[in-house]
Formats: sequence, C-alpha cells, structure tokens
Amino acid sequence: MTPETSAKLAETVDNCRRHAGDWELGITLMLRTHVTIDLTGGLPSVDADLAELHEIADRVGDRWTRAQVASAAGEVALSRGRYDWARAEYEECLRLAREVGAHTEVPFAIARIAESAFCSGDFDGAEQLLAEVAREVEPYGGVYDVRAYGGMLAALLALVRGDLERARAECELARAASEMIAAPPQLTAGLDNIDAVLTARAHGPEVGLAKLGPTLAAAVAAHCAERVLASLCDTAAVLLAAAGRSAEAVRVLAAATAWRAGHPRSVPEQAAVGGLPDGTRAVLGPDRYEQEAAAGAELSPAEVVTLLTGS
Repeated sequence: MTPETSAKLAETVDNCRRHAGDWELGITLMLRTHVTIDLTGGLPSVDADLAELHEIADRVGDRWTRAQVASAAGEVALSRGRYDWARAEYEECLRLAREVGAHTEVPFAIARIAESAFCSGDFDGAEQLLAEVAREVEPYGGVYDVRAYGGMLAALLALVRGDLERARAECELARAASEMIAAPPQLTAGLDNIDAVLTARAHGPEVGLAKLGPTLAAAVAAHCAERVLASLCDTAAVLLAAAGRSAEAVRVLAAATAWRAGHPRSVPEQAAVGGLPDGTRAVLGPDRYEQEAAAGAELSPAEVVTLLTGS
C-alpha cells in the first residue's frame, strides 16, 4: 500500500467517524483490515481495527456484518499461525453467510476452513472441504477468485502427498481461473511458488531457483505480507540446499524465520524445511552455521532477492 493509499484510507475512516454511522464505519474498517493484512508490515497494525470491528458488529447486529468481521478475524488468525482460532472464525462466517443467503461467499469461507485444516496438518479434512468448495461453486459458473484459490490449495495438497502430476494440473487450472480476475499478488506468488517446486522436481534445483528469484522480486515489489515472502524463502532455502549452496540456504531460511516474527510455520511448511538445519550444520560445521544464520536473520527481503538473482 502506498503512503497515499494509506492516507486516503485513514481520511475515509475519519470521515465515517464524523459523518456516518456504525455500518459505514465498519465497512471502511473492514476494507482497511483486509488491505493492510496483505501488506508488508501490516499485521501488527490490524488489532485495533479488528477490536473496533467486533464492537461495531455487536452494536449493529446484522448477520452480514458479523460474517465479514469473522472473516477478517480468521485471516488475522491464519497469518499468525493460530489455525484452530482461524477455523472457528471461518465456521462462524460460513454459518452467517448461509443464513443471509450470501451464496458466493459460502465457498470462499469453506476454502478458508480448508486452508486452516491444511495448515494444521489435517490433509484428509482439507481434501473433503475442497471437494465441498467445488460443489458449492458449480451452480454459479463464475466465482473465479474462489476457483483460483481453491485450486492453489488443491495443488499444495497434491504436492505434499507427492502427486506431482495432479499438483501441476491443479496449479494450471488455478492459474487459468486467476487470469479471469485481477489476481492479488499473494495468489500469483503462491502459484509461482508451486510452479518453482514442480520445476525443480522435474529439472533440478537451480532451474527452480531461476523461477523463484523473480517470483520473490515481484512479491517484494508488490509489498506482499511477510507470511508470503517467508513461504517463498522457505522454498528457496530448500532448493539452495539441494543445489549444494548450504551457506546461502542457511541465510535464506534464517531470513524467512525472522520475517515471521515469532509466528509459527504451518505443518507442511515445517515439514518442508525440517531437515535443513541439521543437514546444513553437518556440511558447514556448527560455528559456520551459526555465523550464516545470524547474518541471514538480518537480511531484508530486497537483499534476499539480490542473493537469489544476483541483481
């Protein structure tokens, strides 16, 4: 978000406080929350708006507002690795969306519940929920945002299960759906991340890294949230280690961990990088490992882009 956009949102919130009611203020705060949480440095700043949104939802009382607030709270919980909390919020959003007949919001809420299940390691539950998403979107023809998002989750699920053919097919379907909308940069980054992993499996880690560097550069330029940047760097660290570039792998993994600011990796993310510390420590030795990790923890996203791309 540019400083100009941030200032405009703040001005709009102030105008709503002076001249509008709770409903209008709530809509504006929800917009600011959803925009801010997707941006670098945004997560710590959403708590005050989210607390006020809960108060407004209680005062206004309408179910659509309460559904939107639950969705915003679920997104915050996902970003902080609080998957049980996220699931509870999205289940409340789903319940309310069904009650008010917000039919195109129902599959999105189910997809976010599926993401909560996937991140917590409940892969069978995530698969069942994604099948439900597919059934829910079928009558509406469009809803390309849900199709793209659900397809990305399906590709991730296939990837962790080792079904590379299905992962590629789901990724391509998701990308086709994303091309029908103004795809947010975090969705594009997620699909490109999967593509880099699949490319590395087929053609070797250096080829995957050649795709991943520009992907990270684009995500940094779009000011994507740290959760997105860290996920890309986790993949980069795995590929660097596989390419025999152990010192760089340690630095990039340490950078990703630092950007998470104490928020845990998901179960599949932790599984992907779980062997890296021991493996790279064995190659580098404990002293060199600690030096590289300390250096990596100080790296900015732009500096990791330079490390990966050489420019």
